[in-house]
Amino acid sequence: MKPQPRSAPVRCKVIRALAVIPALLLAVLFANGAFAKGISNSAGVEVFPVGTSPIGLAFDGSSIWVANSLSNDVTKLRASDGELEGTFPAGGGPLQLAYDGANIWVTLELDDSVAKFRASDGALLGTFRAGKNPSGIVFDGTNLWVTNQRVPNQHTGTVTELQTSDGAIVGTFSVGRDPRYVTFDGEKIWVSNSSYNTVTILRASDGKRISDIPVGVDPLGITFHGSSVFVTNWEDGTVTQLRARDGMIERTFPVGSFPTGIAFNDSYMWVSNLYENTVTVLRPGSPPRKIYAVPAYPWGIISDGTSIWVANSGNNSVTKISRTQR
Repeated sequence: MKPQPRSAPVRCKVIRALAVIPALLLAVLFANGAFAKGISNSAGVEVFPVGTSPIGLAFDGSSIWVANSLSNDVTKLRASDGELEGTFPAGGGPLQLAYDGANIWVTLELDDSVAKFRASDGALLGTFRAGKNPSGIVFDGTNLWVTNQRVPNQHTGTVTELQTSDGAIVGTFSVGRDPRYVTFDGEKIWVSNSSYNTVTILRASDGKRISDIPVGVDPLGITFHGSSVFVTNWEDGTVTQLRARDGMIERTFPVGSFPTGIAFNDSYMWVSNLYENTVTVLRPGSPPRKIYAVPAYPWGIISDGTSIWVANSGNNSVTKISRTQR
């Protein structure tokens, strides 16, 4: 399968992926209950239905929240057993989520905004403007940072900083082209620029642009762990490890085909491989310890401290993998 051009929005990549899912295969799987609630494809692995084309995930301490990009809603599941706790309308094209300690924030790509939900009961507390085609979002302990994939009439993207109290814009800062995802290392904001093949580093205190680090081709998922930042390179099938102190490349190592999401559980790295329908688990720089088969087109991935959760964008489900299964 020819990969989508890097300049296309995330939503286009999802739609392209969905378009090639074998309809007959999915019909057989659903008919046989393979994707029904609580059904495992191996010991310690369960699959739960959510909305249409789930992409992003967040954990609030007791529940998993899922952004369903094509049904325009978010699903809340109890982390302990996957029980459905609610489905809440969000707006156009929800992609990624962040938890601020009390509320869940969701980027709405088609509405150029973010929605704020009270985590306890899913009440919508407000919708706030961001930039053009917002995608990634992270909480820095005080404010939220949102990547905006497009700037009208320019070939760059931006990051918007929002106050959690009222959604007011603190500042908007230029980064690279097609910024997708974002992470926070305790001092700095790191942004993956998919069309520039770089990661931009911003100082969290004032948004000052510190540097742009070349990585692999079409960087997407990004996370901070230990003393390093890790970024998935969609077209390379690799993960680049950057030293958080100064952005120096520490190593680049192969994972699966078209890696998207990345998460850590203890010292193990988990990577979702979109077109392989797999999740790779390994220690950074070591050969894969295990590879899991998951339903169609795994995208977002997150740890709840006990288990790993994967958003399967191609069959409207999430997979829960017990940590003991690594």
